[in-house]
Amino acid sequence: MTNAIEEALEAKIPGFKARIGGEELKRASAALLGVSPAAEDGESDGNDALGSPFTGTLSWLSLDFEPDPLIKELLYSTRRYAALSRRKPSDLEAVYNYGLILQEIASRLKLDVEMGRREVENERIVEILALACCKYEKSVAIQEDFQPALYNWGVALMELSGLVKVTNPAQALCYLHEASQKYAKSLGAVPSNPQALNNWGLVLQEVSSFHHDLSTKLRLAVKAIDKFRRAIRLRPDFDHGCYNLGTIFYSHACILRTQLQKSQPNEYQSSEGALLPIFSLLVGGEKATSEAVDIMMRTAAQYIVLAYALQPAKEVYQQSLRVVQNMHTLPKPYLAAGYLKAPSLSTRNDTSKTWEKLLFVLDHTIMRSNPSTQHAGRGGVQETTETSNETYNIPLSDIVSAVRCVELSLPEGEAFWLQTKTTPQGIYFVAEDKESADCWVDALTLCHHIHTQNRSNVLGVALGATPPKK
Repeated sequence: MTNAIEEALEAKIPGFKARIGGEELKRASAALLGVSPAAEDGESDGNDALGSPFTGTLSWLSLDFEPDPLIKELLYSTRRYAALSRRKPSDLEAVYNYGLILQEIASRLKLDVEMGRREVENERIVEILALACCKYEKSVAIQEDFQPALYNWGVALMELSGLVKVTNPAQALCYLHEASQKYAKSLGAVPSNPQALNNWGLVLQEVSSFHHDLSTKLRLAVKAIDKFRRAIRLRPDFDHGCYNLGTIFYSHACILRTQLQKSQPNEYQSSEGALLPIFSLLVGGEKATSEAVDIMMRTAAQYIVLAYALQPAKEVYQQSLRVVQNMHTLPKPYLAAGYLKAPSLSTRNDTSKTWEKLLFVLDHTIMRSNPSTQHAGRGGVQETTETSNETYNIPLSDIVSAVRCVELSLPEGEAFWLQTKTTPQGIYFVAEDKESADCWVDALTLCHHIHTQNRSNVLGVALGATPPKK
């Protein structure tokens, strides 16, 4: 029955995808097709499933006069789930699906308003979302760790915040704080949900827009970046998280650049000219502030180029790619370039390794050391390679995984471990700072995924390393 419902839904509603997907929306999907969940189990709805005309929150909507057939079916389904939840208040599936359908109605109405297809007051949509939140709250009361309800509760609170931000910013901020709590609890139940991590990062980023204190903004940005990074490392094809990393670095680089253009001293800068610790978390190390802007812009460009390579057909990625290409911040034709400490190839397998500081570059095909030309290092300074007869050449096709690590036997710095097919024991690299190490891990992880999807040429064109197809 479930497969038939899913097939009918796909045919009937092009592009429709459940928020969570899978079995948990079985009954909601059945209701969308006008099939009673109770009847599916061999139980009759009775007259109360059809009920009387809508009252309260949905009283202004009419089944008879609703022009959108999908919203009409959603409204019809609310009656069914209202009846089911009244008959058995402890029915988790009925209560949760009731909230899910209310949220879908609100989202459809909001989209219609934005597209100019109908006029609906914000307050009406707010009422429906608030009612959906009540259903999610009841679902969690029935089962405390019910992840779908916690996740969608967070989504609804984010939507509520956006709807009231202009008229009631204090309430909007309150909704965001609540959404953050819901995503935290959702991840407590299911830690491996990249969408929940991404949404949590978006909430933190939005909360930062309510604060005027730049130090607070940066603290929230650091937390948001952590959530986006965890999302793309869980799922390297998650282009939204990758793009969000690019935009958050870009926006905060613009904030710092604005501060630098002001006449008063920059509040991130100490009397000795070094960056305050919270800002150094974003750029790595205590850099001069103009250099920090360049680093952040280069980091932003890296993630935007990668997002484009993951989904080149998206218009917003195409536009953002043109912006970063015009900034000339990347060490083209490479995606990344910088100094790393690496074990000497002659002693790599020895118990006592000899470590060398080498310039590494990464493009759309390979990570290698000692390139023959000069390239911008992480600090934006032209750096030349050391003379060495040893050269690392690690094709993307050879990479298995890249992860951050802590190993006391390694040289001072921030380490990451690269496992390859030819060296299953892995290779340790040590970067100068945390942000640099994280950027290398993300770049290697995403470039490897892009290679496995046969999109290396797309990345090469974005970097100017290969000519575009005519």
